[in-house]
Amino acid sequence: LLVVAAIYDRYSKQLIDTLFESRIEGDLDSVAAHMNSVLAGQINRLENIVDLADTASFFRARPAPITDHLLDFLLLEAESADVYAIALYDAQDAFVTAVPVTGVSWQPPATTTHW
Repeated sequence: LLVVAAIYDRYSKQLIDTLFESRIEGDLDSVAAHMNSVLAGQINRLENIVDLADTASFFRARPAPITDHLLDFLLLEAESADVYAIALYDAQDAFVTAVPVTGVSWQPPATTTHW
């Protein structure tokens, strides 16, 4: 009887560990898929902004006047629940503008990475 109890205990422990690991792996896969989806959406938004003809002229001009077409598009993108605001910086990390205009003085990121 002790042998059967020991074998049963070992088997049930392995079964619980296997079930727990499977659940964790499933949760991690779900989170990874969701993160990939969110990141793909953000990359798509950025690519859409870059593809606008007004975007290039906006960053080339000094001072940079934002056109109505570009402003409308940025406001539309900023309405997403995933986006708090869109801050635009020039190549020297100087703040240009934010959409929507919130009155907050934006600062460049603490670490700068040039893509």
